[in-house]
Amino acid sequence: SGRSVAVSKSIIGQHVFTHESGIHVDGLLKDPQNYQGFSPALLGRNHTVVLGKHSGFSAIESVYQSLGIALTKPQ
Repeated sequence: SGRSVAVSKSIIGQHVFTHESGIHVDGLLKDPQNYQGFSPALLGRNHTVVLGKHSGFSAIESVYQSLGIALTKPQ
């Protein structure tokens, strides 16, 4: 149809599996099925964690780990 889809559109939006909120990311890292009705793999996608003003330690630690940087609690 040539119409663009909003990035936050349920199920098919580009950012639908993108997470920032501290408690939300922490729960997702503990169990990837938290907060999701289905796995993003069904659509060939992955969960993405972004850092922002609502990010907690779990999100920060996860992003740094993905970059190969280990953080200690004092950092």
